[in-house]
Amino acid sequence: MPARRCAKTCGRTDGMAQSISRTDRSSLPACGIWLPVYGGWLRAHGFDTPPSFGTCLAAARAAEAAGFDLLYASENLLNCLHGPRHDVLDAWMTLCGVAAAAPNLALVGALKPVLRPALLAAQTIAGLDQIGQGRAALNLVCGWSRDECEEAEVAWRPHDDKYTHASAYLDRLEASWSGHGDAPRRALFNGRPRPEIWLSGHSNAALALAGRRADVLFVNGMSADDLAAMRARLDRAANGRPVRLAMNAFIVQGETDDAALRRRDGLLARANRDLIALYGRAMTESGAESWRHLPEADLIDGNGGFAPGFVGTADTLRRRMKHYAEAGADIVLCQFPDMDTDITRFGRSILRAADLEARQA
Repeated sequence: MPARRCAKTCGRTDGMAQSISRTDRSSLPACGIWLPVYGGWLRAHGFDTPPSFGTCLAAARAAEAAGFDLLYASENLLNCLHGPRHDVLDAWMTLCGVAAAAPNLALVGALKPVLRPALLAAQTIAGLDQIGQGRAALNLVCGWSRDECEEAEVAWRPHDDKYTHASAYLDRLEASWSGHGDAPRRALFNGRPRPEIWLSGHSNAALALAGRRADVLFVNGMSADDLAAMRARLDRAANGRPVRLAMNAFIVQGETDDAALRRRDGLLARANRDLIALYGRAMTESGAESWRHLPEADLIDGNGGFAPGFVGTADTLRRRMKHYAEAGADIVLCQFPDMDTDITRFGRSILRAADLEARQA
């Protein structure tokens, strides 16, 4: 696939899986947004707004207009930011609902193998792919919440066993999409054999599976040095097979760097420490490698988004993103404090500006 904008080639008609690749925006990574299926993005006072489809739809429209490359919806049956009694939207139904509002963006949904039978998941993803005309992709998330498994009445698996199960689960998904063997057929758009497959995780088990089967490894936010080390680990696990690297980041933009830093500090000062402690314990108990030894600032959002330090003016953020591209980031999935205004500001001042520079080069 050409590297320009995945958005321009998402609806392929040649039967091949789409590929979300680095753009040619002066070496910036491809950029996506997290749809706010949990409500506000921080475990902080004032962010516990209930999720709504209307908010997700508005975010999708804003991302389309602002020049982003993809939409991402996370799957949890229990709200992982604001507590298990808070509502949460279904990732796949939300993506189906916003697909028409963002016709140029890839549609990436998280999928927990433990929560959905493989045939049901194959059918759900095929349905989204038909609606989006070849734009669906899935991110396998093996899960960290024991409480979620108990509420869903499914068995909790030890950490490495989850990845063994995920590999067999992928076999069943691909058999349904391709029609090979005796599996019931669930056809993707234009008969393509498989969508793009992401996998989340930091552990050796996660990287081994990503190296063998995934197109993209999705990791939490981290320092550029740590990302470069993750890139090296992934390359070793892939053994020459091309696997791209996606990272989470929480974006705090301001008119000046000092203003952005003050804005970030104000967000951190509103941290809900009881919620952070609750999820810190749950993540530690899960055995997940990605959550070990994280400070409170990295637990205020769901995926270590403050760790990359994407805080500053448009110029500062652009330089920061280029630095991360050089460290190995092919895709950055963005969260914002204010979904109403920050998506548009970031897109206009960074993505559209870089598009213009690329056309003039």
